[in-house]
Amino acid sequence: MSKERKKNIEIESKNLSIFIEWGWSFPIPFNRPRWFISNFEYFFANLFFGTKTHGKTKDNRKEWYMVRSISRVRHASAKYKGKSFGSIAKISSPINFGFSDPPKNPSSVRVTSMIEKN
Repeated sequence: MSKERKKNIEIESKNLSIFIEWGWSFPIPFNRPRWFISNFEYFFANLFFGTKTHGKTKDNRKEWYMVRSISRVRHASAKYKGKSFGSIAKISSPINFGFSDPPKNPSSVRVTSMIEKN
């Protein structure tokens, strides 16, 4: 029986404490061309995670997100001055970071962002 190594991060300051633990990571260890990211990965990312891997920045330049790995967050907690932010939950409304929101289920995602030069 193999023992899974826990992956987590803990941040403590005077007023804020954050703990996040995630599980097994699905790595994608090779580079993909931009046409592949904007067509195939775009389709599957939207279908499975509700995210986009290609779009335009606010100043109208093309941008690609190449996912390097993804894993589900197993547990997370955060407190500010001892008061909890609440329990972990799916994202129910848009975050509006740009052309894509994070995955609906709490996840840890490593990405490489590529932005077209003007």
